[in-house]
Amino acid sequence: MTKPNILPSKFHYTTCMPAVSTPLRLFYILSGFYFFGITLLVFLFPKGAIELALNTQHHPLWDAFFYYITYLGDGWVAAYLLVMVLVFINSRAALTSTVVLLFTSLIVQVLKHWIEAERPAHFFKTTFYHIPGLELHHFHSFPSGHTAQAFALALALTYYTRSTPLAVLSFLLAVATGWSRVYLMQHFLIDTLVGGIIALFIGFFFWKYIQTTIPSLTAPRWGQSKPLWPY
Repeated sequence: MTKPNILPSKFHYTTCMPAVSTPLRLFYILSGFYFFGITLLVFLFPKGAIELALNTQHHPLWDAFFYYITYLGDGWVAAYLLVMVLVFINSRAALTSTVVLLFTSLIVQVLKHWIEAERPAHFFKTTFYHIPGLELHHFHSFPSGHTAQAFALALALTYYTRSTPLAVLSFLLAVATGWSRVYLMQHFLIDTLVGGIIALFIGFFFWKYIQTTIPSLTAPRWGQSKPLWPY
């Protein structure tokens, strides 16, 4: 006599790896389509063409928007958001998100100093517009650390909140952060492409690993299988 299957369709966080949530799947789908489009642009246009074309479209409103939105990829902003996660969500979410951000930053910095690619400010021999007072960097362009941090944060928020609106908003803010680096002539488009991909791969494999080894670290609450926010 065969034993009946008493396991529920959705397993408990602390007993088995949960199914990939709809918001998280949506985040990866949006990111996949976005990075595919950016890859096409990188291969179809010579290096610097898109950057200079975007630079000619400067406007005071865009200047202000991209000047401030780029700080979403800054380390201090990431630290502040992690403190908010620690206070309002839980320590495990803050811990695992911090590990992802630090490991992402480590990989990016190693590549930056190993490749030592020149930035647009050093690459272009012609003059171009830049926001007055903005400090332009000249080297360590590849890949973009700001873009990597922005996508890592967006992925972490999507993973732990399981909120579809927040997943879309986080994705759009990460994309805006990447384009801000191009608009501000701090990075080439390919820098932002690789930076974002690094963050997604590190986040995916890290959370995949802890789901199979320490599943309790991925639960919103100890012994609770519900998401922090509704879908």
